[in-house]
Amino acid sequence: DEKIIFLVENINNFSWDPKEDEWMNNYEIAKKYWLKNNKKWIFPETSRRGKQHPVQAWCTRVRLTIKKYPKFLTEKKVKLLDDINFIWNPREEKFNEILNLLIKFKKKYGNFQIRGTDEHNAFSKKLVNWANNLRLLRFNNTELKTLSEIGFNIKKLKKL
Repeated sequence: DEKIIFLVENINNFSWDPKEDEWMNNYEIAKKYWLKNNKKWIFPETSRRGKQHPVQAWCTRVRLTIKKYPKFLTEKKVKLLDDINFIWNPREEKFNEILNLLIKFKKKYGNFQIRGTDEHNAFSKKLVNWANNLRLLRFNNTELKTLSEIGFNIKKLKKL
C-alpha cells in the first residue's frame, strides 16, 4: 500500500484534492495581483462584453461560493483572504470610500455642493461622478442613516 501511495504521489501534477489545489493556486494569483497593485484591489473597468479581470472574477466566485456553501470557507482560507485585505462586501467598501470622500469634502468646503465644473472637480472625480449619478443609486437604510449622520440631506435622495 505504501508503495502504491508513493507511486501515485510522484505522478506529475497529481493531486489528492484538486479543488483545494485550484483554490490555492487562484489565491496565489490574487495575492500576486494585490501585491503588484500596491496592496490595493484595483480592477480595470468591465469590458463591453461584460468580462471581468480574471482575479476579479475569482473574487466574485469566492463571495458567491461562501453565500451558498459557507462551510467551504475554512478558518485557514478566511485568514489567507484577510491577510490580503480581501473585500468581502464590495458595495459596503465602495460606500465607505465615498463616505470618507464626502467627509473630507465637507471639512474642506463646509458643504456638500459637489459640482464637476469648478474647483471641486479637482477634489475627486469619483465624488463628482457619484454626485452626478445619485438618482441611479439605491441606498439601504443603514447607508441613508450614515449619510444623515454626517449632515448629508437625505430628503433629497428620497425624492430622486
